[in-house]
Amino acid sequence: MSTFLQDVRFGLRLLRRQPGFSAIAVVVLALGIGVNTSAFSILNTLLLKPRTGHVDAELAGLYSRHRTRADAYRSFSWAEFAALRERTDLFRSLSAHGMGLLGLREGDATRRVFADIISANFFETFGVRPVLGRAFSREEEAPGADIPVVILSYGLWARMGGSPDVLGQTLTLNTRPFTVVGVAPRGFGGSMVMVTPEVWVPTGVYDSVTFDDRNEGQAVQLASPDYRGLIVVARLAPGATIASLAPGLDVVSRQMSEADPAGSADYELELAPLSRLSVSTRPQTDDELTSFMSVLLGLAAVVLLIASFNLANMVLARGRARSREFAIRSAIGGSRRRLVRQLLTEHLVLAGLGGAAGLGLSSLALRFLLVQMPAAMPISVAVDTTPDARVLGATAVFAALAVLMFGLGPAWRFARLDPMRELRDQTGDASSRTWLRWFSTRDALMTAQLALTFVMLTAAGLFVRGSMQAARTDPGFTLDRGLIANLDTTFVNDTPEQSRDFYARALDGLRALPGVTSAGLASHLPFGEFESATNVQRPGPPLHADAPGAADGLVSATIASVSRDYFATMGIALVAGRDFTAAESASPGGEPVAIIDETLARKLFGTTNAVGELIQSSPRTEGAAPPVLRVVGVVGGVRSDLFMREPGAFLYFPFGQQPTSNAYLHARTNAPSADAETAMLPGVRAMLAGLAARPPIVALETRPMFRERNLLLAVVRTGAAIFVAFGVAALFLAAVGVYGVKAYLVARRTREIGVRIALGAEPRDVVWMVLREGLVLVSVGLVIGAGLSVLTGLGMRAVTFQGQAFDLVVVAAAAVTLLAAMLLASWIPARRATRVAPTQALRA
Repeated sequence: MSTFLQDVRFGLRLLRRQPGFSAIAVVVLALGIGVNTSAFSILNTLLLKPRTGHVDAELAGLYSRHRTRADAYRSFSWAEFAALRERTDLFRSLSAHGMGLLGLREGDATRRVFADIISANFFETFGVRPVLGRAFSREEEAPGADIPVVILSYGLWARMGGSPDVLGQTLTLNTRPFTVVGVAPRGFGGSMVMVTPEVWVPTGVYDSVTFDDRNEGQAVQLASPDYRGLIVVARLAPGATIASLAPGLDVVSRQMSEADPAGSADYELELAPLSRLSVSTRPQTDDELTSFMSVLLGLAAVVLLIASFNLANMVLARGRARSREFAIRSAIGGSRRRLVRQLLTEHLVLAGLGGAAGLGLSSLALRFLLVQMPAAMPISVAVDTTPDARVLGATAVFAALAVLMFGLGPAWRFARLDPMRELRDQTGDASSRTWLRWFSTRDALMTAQLALTFVMLTAAGLFVRGSMQAARTDPGFTLDRGLIANLDTTFVNDTPEQSRDFYARALDGLRALPGVTSAGLASHLPFGEFESATNVQRPGPPLHADAPGAADGLVSATIASVSRDYFATMGIALVAGRDFTAAESASPGGEPVAIIDETLARKLFGTTNAVGELIQSSPRTEGAAPPVLRVVGVVGGVRSDLFMREPGAFLYFPFGQQPTSNAYLHARTNAPSADAETAMLPGVRAMLAGLAARPPIVALETRPMFRERNLLLAVVRTGAAIFVAFGVAALFLAAVGVYGVKAYLVARRTREIGVRIALGAEPRDVVWMVLREGLVLVSVGLVIGAGLSVLTGLGMRAVTFQGQAFDLVVVAAAAVTLLAAMLLASWIPARRATRVAPTQALRA
């Protein structure tokens, strides 16, 4: 230990004596280690870090699965949950919850927030307690109790001032005051990580805050045995596993079937691990993260490799200046093992400083990424950027790997020097055999560095260019012009009749505004955060997804309820048939009709004209007859997701026949510019305020404003920023490496350059000599890197737009960028050397 501490002190003294080398080395290591720490921190947050509360192994989701239909699941009724909660022989704790969107009144505005409607023991199931106040009581959870109490998320409480006096205050949700009784722990989101609900309310208020759009906006009755809207989470007993509880669940399933043959005979209970990123009525895995995280970690490892190659070159260059020191140490009895340990200890000190700097850089990068998330999201993003033990351990591992990659080889090479030859050779003699061997090693390292940098640039370019293509691809309508007003009448607890009347008056008011040429209403917003889907087929016996022949006759389609003029307002072409009539848009009567898009028409009817044909969709309630609809029109396709390769299947209902509480008002204007449209927003708000004392406005914006705050686009921009950051870091490291090595080589050849100039060589000849050497290395690196880039593109197909594996524009741009950066890094030291006077160079 005393020898080790002596080596550490010597290493620190050496770093102080060479501040330039030390600073550059620390920056290089900070970038390499920081990029890897950032990638691991994302992985740790999403997949590794335990949920707030008990360890994940104690938690599982309880699901109700159909016995014969694959992948068919349903939610639980309150009666089913209450009976299962009493089975203490199977579960230590069982809780239920349901997700919803509520309107939170903030000043004069109403903001949509993500709410979790929970049973009283929800926090207990996850092993947490509110940091302030209490959890809900059994009295408050009882269906129909309707006691308006709320628990705040830690983030919402902090935004409200973070005062402990918040208990007892009221919060207005859907125009109704709720009393604050608690504050959830920091970062607690139930089963989800990274995102949390804004508020929790008890199941006792379920009926008054939840509206079932499948039943035309009618309020639900949680106590009804026919209503199933609950998701169940189980905390297992100590020592119990999902597999060990399977026999007991089979027994309970049979008992439930015997007690309710009509409702439960076809279903059985199933336990499965909880997803960390989603909440669903069916088991979900987090496999969708595998591709992205694999690519992210792979690229981060490449950055560390580039940094290590860079530093290895610097160490080799510095080691040449210390070769006489190593020779003397060996000559007076220093063993190779002692020399290797000495050098590795020095490198370990360097890596420690670089690791600490990289840790700070990673924390800043994660905070920057969080800032990029849209502020208008209805959920709270809860990511603790403070490194935990896993992140600290990973950073230490990255630092140790860097030491092994950049330090072990040079240390072993220096330890094997021939002392007599080194002491006899003239310092700086470039003709020595050992020097040539070192130079060759540096060339190999530099070539590898350039090849890997080329891979990083093409990988970043593929993702960024793919994202740009996705954003520019025609979605079937324009995001450049138009007005959008998102309204939700559940915020004011309107009845379905009141809601239908409000939307009719809002449409008429919008159409009457100056500058508005057309207006329409829809329940679905393409590129929005939420959508609904149903299965559609030709009339006949209902097909199930797993039934024989279902793939040929059953089509999954996104559904939307729209008013007349919606398609004209959005710029969606009417291909055949007609639009909905005013009566169909306003009232529930008349023949059930529908409009479908070209994609759905092609899948159901091929080349036959779909207008006038009958279709049927899945029933909105279990056991009901499937509705049969007559197709009255066919419209152009729309992409509702950023990375859809082609328009998806859409089924449009008239708003009057399928009303919803949440809707989007769209307006097309003749305003001369986007700024002029923005100036129209106050007029829209005033018009809506004239219709209701507190208009249920969720958002009022232009389409360009919606595009800028869109969650999908924000995720893509964040992903692009990560890849660009990795590519820029790799390019910077490669440029620094080339510059550092070339600067050292040119400095060692100052005497030779002076002789050349003294004999009549022009400065441009010297510059070209140095550039030619760099050009050869870059060319070799580009050739190798091009082959590796193709392989990398194939591995990235899962995360690039339309699965692109090769893009000639990206490859060419990456090659030009790398070539320009490397030639500049070689030109600067060469140009500096030509300015040294020959007489001074000869004396050096």
